[in-house]
Amino acid sequence: YSGLDKLFAVVKGNAYGHGQNLVVSVLNKSKSIYGYQVYELFEALELRKITTKPLAVLGFLPNDKNLIRQASQAKITVPIYNQQTAKLLQNSRKPLQVQIKVDIGTHRLGFKPENIVTLIQTLNKNKHLTIRGVFSHYADSENNDQSFTNKQSKVFAALLTQLKQQNINLPFNHVACTAAMAKKISPHLTTGRLGIGLYGISPIEGPLQSKLRPVLTWSTKIMHLQQIPKGEYVGYARRYRTSRKMHIATVPVGYYDGYSRSLSNNGQVLLAGRKKGVIGAVCMNMMMVEADKNSKIGQRVTLIGRQKAKHISATDMATLAGTINYEIVTRLHPEIKRLLVA
Repeated sequence: YSGLDKLFAVVKGNAYGHGQNLVVSVLNKSKSIYGYQVYELFEALELRKITTKPLAVLGFLPNDKNLIRQASQAKITVPIYNQQTAKLLQNSRKPLQVQIKVDIGTHRLGFKPENIVTLIQTLNKNKHLTIRGVFSHYADSENNDQSFTNKQSKVFAALLTQLKQQNINLPFNHVACTAAMAKKISPHLTTGRLGIGLYGISPIEGPLQSKLRPVLTWSTKIMHLQQIPKGEYVGYARRYRTSRKMHIATVPVGYYDGYSRSLSNNGQVLLAGRKKGVIGAVCMNMMMVEADKNSKIGQRVTLIGRQKAKHISATDMATLAGTINYEIVTRLHPEIKRLLVA
């Protein structure tokens, strides 16, 4: 991505399910990562305990003066995205870094572009506030049809031109996500946000998919084995009936852990280097999968990852579940043990 000067790693949502502290402990060693962006202030305050790199909040800001004071002490950049957050911060008596959210057509949060100059001029009256930049989000940068994204880019670029004409120079203006950077959208920007791609997962089809290597493997072990005759039901609501004599393995993973119930009778796992189907309804804490006569209690079952020549990706799972790969990994329960494997 030509011209990129500062790269922020997006580690919201428990680092997209990968484990926030674990991921940041690794990225702290990287000179390529300038800082971190999260969704809410609580995440940033937790991260400040383990990193000295710049931290910024992209989303929700609570109306809590005590938390704002903590943000000031921790040198965390907080967002202004509507009149309420502007009013909350514009009278700050503590040094505070802010970034302003602009709505360029996604219509979630942010001020209209035509209101940004006046807002900045108002905020600059408070000597305690330091405006770090303006930022926004693309609505559809993953789409092969880039017409709407190009329209949004022009709106954002026009705003930056307007700011420059008003002698408003901000160091960190950003809108580019993984997909936008991969497609070289908004190359005039010098700050980027690397989200899903940071974890080796592609938000788009094409060459990027083959270049990225997923960093996450999700596995469990067989807790119970049984052989079931033909014509027997398996699991809740009798959603599966054996068409032959079968070996069935039960594993301690369910929708509580983040394995979607929509994968009932639909999902796949890896066992002994072969793909095996999910049998019956996925339960809260358990599910059943097809096994064979050589399967053993304690044997590894891979839900996401590789065994021998076979591979199941978060994207594969998302396709079967009718969702996106972002959701698959982000829904992994925070209490699942994460291990760093060199």
